[in-house]
Amino acid sequence: MNPIPEVSSRTHILALLGVSDPDPAEGDGWFIADFCLLNRLLEGLGNTQVWLTSVDLDSTVDNYGPILHGNPFRPRRVVYDSTQPLSNLMVLPENDLREVFLDYLRSICAIAAANKEPILLIFIGHGEEGTFGLCIGDQMDDGSSVTILPDDVRKVLRNGLSDNSPVATVLSSCFSGGWLSTDESVLAAVRPHAESDSYQRSASGSARGGLFIHAIANTMQKEEACKATYKIFTENITVELARLFSFLVEVNPPVYSAKGDTWDEPQERLTGLDPSAYQKRYEELPVVPANPHEGGSDRQRGSRRGKLPSLGTLGSARSLLAKLVSTYRILNPRHQTSAGNVAVEGKIALFRGEIPGRAFTAHDTAWLAVALRTRNTMAAAVCEYVSALRLRPFRGFSDFDLGDFAHDKELADMVCLLQRFPALFPAFPFGQPPGLRAFTKPKFYVAVAFLLKGIDCAEAYDRLCLLQTTLYPDQNLPEEHAMG
Repeated sequence: MNPIPEVSSRTHILALLGVSDPDPAEGDGWFIADFCLLNRLLEGLGNTQVWLTSVDLDSTVDNYGPILHGNPFRPRRVVYDSTQPLSNLMVLPENDLREVFLDYLRSICAIAAANKEPILLIFIGHGEEGTFGLCIGDQMDDGSSVTILPDDVRKVLRNGLSDNSPVATVLSSCFSGGWLSTDESVLAAVRPHAESDSYQRSASGSARGGLFIHAIANTMQKEEACKATYKIFTENITVELARLFSFLVEVNPPVYSAKGDTWDEPQERLTGLDPSAYQKRYEELPVVPANPHEGGSDRQRGSRRGKLPSLGTLGSARSLLAKLVSTYRILNPRHQTSAGNVAVEGKIALFRGEIPGRAFTAHDTAWLAVALRTRNTMAAAVCEYVSALRLRPFRGFSDFDLGDFAHDKELADMVCLLQRFPALFPAFPFGQPPGLRAFTKPKFYVAVAFLLKGIDCAEAYDRLCLLQTTLYPDQNLPEEHAMG
C-alpha cells in the first residue's frame, strides 16, 4: 500500500481554505494562491473532489487583480482570474466551513471504506500555536480561533475507515508538524513550533503564494521523484524547497510522516497519470513577468480582527514610530519571513515608503505603533524575567535565535506551560489591530532559558507562580495540573 494515495480515478480529494481575508498585501492572499495552484494541478482527477472556502474569488480578482503564484524575481503563473473558474469549488459562509468540512469527510469516509478507496486531504491556512489546529476565518474578540484540530479529523477517520485505508494529509499552515502521525501520511510545511513562509513581496507590496506548496507542485512534475519511494519523494520536496529558498530549509524545514512508517513503499505517480501531465498543466497556466520589490525581503502573513486604538494624527506620530522601529530592529525578532512577523514588516515597509502606490495612513500609524509597543515591551519584560527567575547567564534577547535549538516535546511542553501565565506573557497587552499576530519569540526565549538550566516544568511552574504573585498579586494563578 502506498503511504500517500495516488490521485487516480479512485481517490477522493477534500481541500479546505481556512483564511477569509484575500488581500495579497496586508491579508492572506498568498494562501489563496496556494489553494488555487493545487486546484489547477489536480483538476478533473480522482473519484470525487470538493474544495471548500469562504472567499469569493471573483470579488478578489475585482479588488486585487488576477491571483498569481510564484517568486516575484521570476515570471509567475496566473492561478485564477475571472475567465478561469476553479473546479469543484464550494463557497460557504465562514461560520459554516468547519462543520461542512467534517460532514463531507464523514461522507467520503463512508464511500471510501465501502470500496477501499484512498483519501487525500489538503489544508491551506493559518495554524494555531499549541493545538496545531487549522484556523477558520478571523480570531474572535477574546483572541480565540475556530479551528479544525488533528484529533477532529482522526476521530472521523477512525470511525469511518479501516486501519489499512490509505489517507494522506497536506498542510501549509504554521505549526503543521503537530499533525504528524503514523496513522496517515502527512506532508507538513514546518515543524510543530515553527511558522510557515510565503514568497516575498513583489513591487506592488503583494505576496503571491507559499514556498512549501510550490515545492510540492514542482516535485509532482518530476517523473523520477513520483516513481520513487515515499522517502525519496519527500526528500525531493525538501530539496526543491531548498532550491526555492535555501535559508528556509536550514532554519525551518518541512516534516513528514508515513502511514505505518512505510517509508520504503513505492510512491508511484501521485495522480495515477504520467507526471508530465502535471508539468503540462503547470506550463499551460498564463505567465506574468517578474516584479520584484527591491526595498526588502519581507513576506506577507496575517488576518486577525481587533479594535484599533487611536494615536492621533499621522504627523505627530512619525517620530515615535521611527524610535519604535529602531528599537524593534535591535531586538532581532526572528527572520522577517516568519508568519508572526510579516504583517509588521509590511507596515514598516509602508512607513518607510518602500511599497509604491500605497499611502501610509493614520490607521497604519496606529496599527504599527500598537504592534511595535507590544513587541518592544514584551522583549524588555522577558529579559527582566530571565534575571528574576534565576536563569542567568543566558544570551541576550537580540542574540537569541530559536533555530539554534531543537524543537522537541520538552520545548513544546515548556512553551505550553508559559502560555498558561497570560499575566506574564500577554499576547496583546495594548489591543490587537487587524492582522497582528502574536509575537512568539519572548515565550520561546524564556522556555529555552529554563531548559538550558536543567529546569523541568514542575520547577518552572513554581518559579513562575512566585514571579506572577510578586508582579501581579491580583491575578489568578493557573492550576498545577496538566503540565508537560
